[in-house]
Amino acid sequence: MKTSLVRLSCAALLLSGAVVSAQEKPAVKPTEKPLTAGQAGKHAAVSAAKKAMELPVELETDRKPALHTGGNVLLKNGTVITVTKGVMANTDVLVQNGKIVAIGKGLTPPPGIAVINATGKFVTPGIIDAHSHIAEDATNEGTDSITAEVRIHDVIDPQSISLFRGLSNGVTTSLLLHGSANPIGGQSVVVKMKWQTSAQEMIVPDAPRMVKFALGENVKQSGGSRGATRFPATRMGVEAVYRRAFAQAKTYMAEWQAYDTAKQSDANAVPPRRDLRLEALAGILKREVWVQCHCYRADEMLMMVRLSQEFGFKIGALQHAMEAYKIAPELLAAHIPVSTFADAWAYKVEADDAIPYNAALCERAGIVPVCLIVGGDDRLERFRHPLADGSAMHRQAMAVLVGMRHGLHVALTRQAIQDAPEYEDGTDITRDYENRLFTHYGRPTYWPPEL
Repeated sequence: MKTSLVRLSCAALLLSGAVVSAQEKPAVKPTEKPLTAGQAGKHAAVSAAKKAMELPVELETDRKPALHTGGNVLLKNGTVITVTKGVMANTDVLVQNGKIVAIGKGLTPPPGIAVINATGKFVTPGIIDAHSHIAEDATNEGTDSITAEVRIHDVIDPQSISLFRGLSNGVTTSLLLHGSANPIGGQSVVVKMKWQTSAQEMIVPDAPRMVKFALGENVKQSGGSRGATRFPATRMGVEAVYRRAFAQAKTYMAEWQAYDTAKQSDANAVPPRRDLRLEALAGILKREVWVQCHCYRADEMLMMVRLSQEFGFKIGALQHAMEAYKIAPELLAAHIPVSTFADAWAYKVEADDAIPYNAALCERAGIVPVCLIVGGDDRLERFRHPLADGSAMHRQAMAVLVGMRHGLHVALTRQAIQDAPEYEDGTDITRDYENRLFTHYGRPTYWPPEL
């Protein structure tokens, strides 16, 4: 992992012409002309790149586990952070056949089971990533406004280093979604983060089937704002896509129903032509396939809720849902879950009304579940995110604590805020994280008075 990070760091420094501190600038001899700004930048970049090359490098052999448990292990004497039972000190966790079978003190492992001394370490539940695009060889099939027939199942890359990075940050399960380039995208898949196995072994076989929908700027920019001619190019066109698609799916379902009836009395009845796109859309109308909908604005979310009620399909979650706090009562009444960013807002026009308290307000309104996702999830997230100095788990924890500070009742106690660590100078880490977010994104446009 560090091999690629170091190489990318060197490349980024060489391309950016980064400037280092005065102490690191090359000395200027009295007889020489002072360096120009461009020359100084190049010298500084080369110097920084050389220093980066001297950092420890992680090789492929370093990523091989030193211990193979076969799914059977006893974690001994760790600090176990649970979802519903608080924090349990000096506690053991027994895992057999890949499942947790016992949690308690002084557990005796069955013969032959590996024991890991977890003294001084924390044991937490694995992170379930509710919105991811890692380990996908392709994300968007955006050449048509409806591509429900394409499947992320077919482009999983089990060799992707992002799986290893996810595992090292505590992610155990991910929902791999199609992208948001078109109103009706492809079929998504739930995977276990089984790095360097096979794609089939990664797939969770009994997970719900899902299709990605998308609203807003991504969809209509793909349609018209960038010179393309693909329909739709406006928000009203987006809604028309859904209505047309479901009307066609209803006709397709009626044709098959007529065939099923006819073949009862006519052995020569001819079945309709199979259409994989309409088959997936029919699955949505039958509630066999759930919708995961990329969205930002409250008006568009309400449009999707009304469509779901009109056509009877199930929304698994509104993804991103940056303005969900504006319509939390309506989402609660419609039983619509929310999966929202925890530490990002105002990064494009339709996210201007996004606030860091979205999750807290939705949870307070009674919406269940409210999932938190942190930043993006691409392979270069550590470079792209403005606060990329910590692991995904660290950022998730900081975001949750910030949310708790502003009213999010997660299954950690509020003591966690009081017990949040401090820097050596006494600065509260969660306050610092929050302030750095404000520095990067600016203060939210909406500031709930009760928070």
